[in-house]
Amino acid sequence: MPSFFAFLRVGWRQLRADPGGSAVIVCGLAVAVACAAAIAQVVADTVLPDPALVAPERLVRLEFHANFIEQPDDWFPRSPLVFAPALTAAGAPVQAIARSTGDEEAVVRVGTRLLPARVLFADPALAELFPLHAERGDVGEVLRRPDAVALSRAAAARLFPGEDALGRTVVLSGHPMVVTALLRDPSPRSRVGADLLASLGSPAGDPGDAASSWGILTGTVYARLAPGHSAAELTALAQDLFDRGPGPKSMPPEFSANGRRAAFVRAVPLSRDALDGAGGPQRRRYLAGLVAAGALMLVLAFANAANLTAVRTLRRVREIAVRKSLGASPAALATQFVAEAMLVAAVASAAGLLLAWLAGPWLVGLLSPARGARFAPAPELLAGLVAGVLALGALAGVLPARLAWRVRCAESLAGRTQDEGRAGLRVRRALTATQFAISLVLCAVAGAVAVQNHHVATLDRGFRTAGLLAIDFPLELPAPDALRLRDALAHEPAVRATAWSARTPADHPTGVTTFYARGDRRAWVRLSTVEPAFFGVYDIPLVAGEVRPPAPGAHDVVIDELALRAFGFANARDAIGGTIRGTITTDAAPRRVVAVVPRLRQEDARNPGQPQVIELHAGPLRTLTLRGDDVAAMQRAVAAAWPRAFPDTLPELASLEERLAQATADDRRIGMLAAAASAIALLLGGLGVYVFTAASVRRGARQIVLRKLHGAGRVQVAAWVAREFAPLLGAGALVALPLAGWLVHAWLGGFVERSDAAWWALPCALGVLGVVTALAAARHTLAAMALRPAAALRE
Repeated sequence: MPSFFAFLRVGWRQLRADPGGSAVIVCGLAVAVACAAAIAQVVADTVLPDPALVAPERLVRLEFHANFIEQPDDWFPRSPLVFAPALTAAGAPVQAIARSTGDEEAVVRVGTRLLPARVLFADPALAELFPLHAERGDVGEVLRRPDAVALSRAAAARLFPGEDALGRTVVLSGHPMVVTALLRDPSPRSRVGADLLASLGSPAGDPGDAASSWGILTGTVYARLAPGHSAAELTALAQDLFDRGPGPKSMPPEFSANGRRAAFVRAVPLSRDALDGAGGPQRRRYLAGLVAAGALMLVLAFANAANLTAVRTLRRVREIAVRKSLGASPAALATQFVAEAMLVAAVASAAGLLLAWLAGPWLVGLLSPARGARFAPAPELLAGLVAGVLALGALAGVLPARLAWRVRCAESLAGRTQDEGRAGLRVRRALTATQFAISLVLCAVAGAVAVQNHHVATLDRGFRTAGLLAIDFPLELPAPDALRLRDALAHEPAVRATAWSARTPADHPTGVTTFYARGDRRAWVRLSTVEPAFFGVYDIPLVAGEVRPPAPGAHDVVIDELALRAFGFANARDAIGGTIRGTITTDAAPRRVVAVVPRLRQEDARNPGQPQVIELHAGPLRTLTLRGDDVAAMQRAVAAAWPRAFPDTLPELASLEERLAQATADDRRIGMLAAAASAIALLLGGLGVYVFTAASVRRGARQIVLRKLHGAGRVQVAAWVAREFAPLLGAGALVALPLAGWLVHAWLGGFVERSDAAWWALPCALGVLGVVTALAAARHTLAAMALRPAAALRE
């Protein structure tokens, strides 16, 4: 039997002999491989720990969640910093423990330039826990010195372009820091990557009261377990320290009423924090969706390749007959076609990886923007992907190998056509039905996600969203300077009105929530703080009462209609002058209701709308909202006025529409991915129909002309062709529609505000697939109508 490489040479000649068909097969597989490669990197970078970590199963992060009343018990990846010294004093079974804060964008001054950068402050022990390798300098020295800072390679190039950053000075929060080390760029799987690294003991990183508080979550505590000890032991010890110490007293008293635990603590190993830690359930669902989409695209691409290859095999019957006549064994024929299929898979893998290298940064950034837009998969990941693709290729070669063995030499050498037989036909029909089903599922899900996203984007929130620009002030800025800036902006022609608030309605999906009561009627409410001008800037009408600047010492509030019912007021007029009282706040003074507004929805579509209590405040607050007709002009006005008021900081500003869009960015990204996957599926499904129809017309040519000789017209011929693939479309729909319905129901189940129109995506997807199928079959249907009886009967 010839060598495997000889079979590959034959396969290469076959690819070159039919460049059009080969290009269709390879391109379809290459797109699927490129998408699978990007998905594999995102999944691996999310799930797997940094390969440079030593024993990641022994490296843990403390997570915390307060036992909120009537709220989901969501875990936070942060915990009170006081756990680090408390665990050390209690003799915790750890080799090292370290605190870190920051890991968020801050403003860095370099000379006269202000630049944003991610800064991480940490204890010296962090260098013992994580592989913080320095290209130059000593990371340990940086974390021990209060005036030192380390820069990543990218940050050094951005802060000191074309210069040596080592020994230079940067200013953080008004404190000069000397660059004493340059870090290697962190791995995409790193948990502690940042632009700047500095000591937690430096003046710029001083956590203040948070260092000793049991209720402030401003940082993260990491620890390495001693050999022979488990995360469960550390969890039990940390929970006991919190319960028996001052921890419960730092929480609202109702959190621990009636024997409740005020909060929970746990230690999560970094080897599984992505799936079992904070945010794990949502992350698991998203990653499962990515893996399923990638697997479906690969299956669809290989089903299409198997169909195309089977049709090409039927065109090689004379070649196959000659080989069999010359003594080719079943094993040789099978090896030939499996080798050809694996060659196609190898070429498609190379093309797909090249496409992934070119489009990978865009794909990775789209799939996981938080991890940056880098496509740098590990070699073992690429090797596994290529091995899987080659295995699928070998499997796809089984069908043409079987068809080749069924070729009858005498008939083929005599020039008579042959078909694949009933078994081969059933396999190809099953492949085509599978393509239909996958295309229908992806198309239906993409349509439902798009409709739901549109519904969320157009949700009536009860306040204005257009023409508003929000500026977030750093907490440390002095109030008089903030007021002067507000007055300066109020005189700008582009600014029509301004209003202070503690935050914008788009800043948090649930906001600050607490209990308020009126007599024996209690309600869990969303609490906001604004100045009276807020209602005019946001176009919030008053149902009853009036809003005025509060008198000194007054505690005036505005409630919405949902709170009106929750507190048991008879009507809006009855509420004016009534009082409510906070039950778990340190200031339990009664609040006087001065106005009622229509129902407001500051929560996102995934969280239930809550009763709104809005406290009125006279002075400057953290957020200033500008209203005008031209947001870009207001941004230019802020850019001009800000440096004069605050030369050492950068403004944090964005339109309210941008902030609302940011809150739904993940859902919109999922919609884009689903749309892209469905488009690829429809394209491959259309190719499958095209090939299947071509083979059907070729196989049934005699039957078609006999029908035409007996008077069948063009409509009857078209109906005959349609009967070939219509049952396959029906079979695919029978399987796909229940699955698509379940997926759509699961997707909508995550929302409180749902669009009933999303269910129309199922029949619409079936209609779109029907149109694509009809267009794909049109050419060969027309060819069937134009068949000449004499030519068909001669075959």
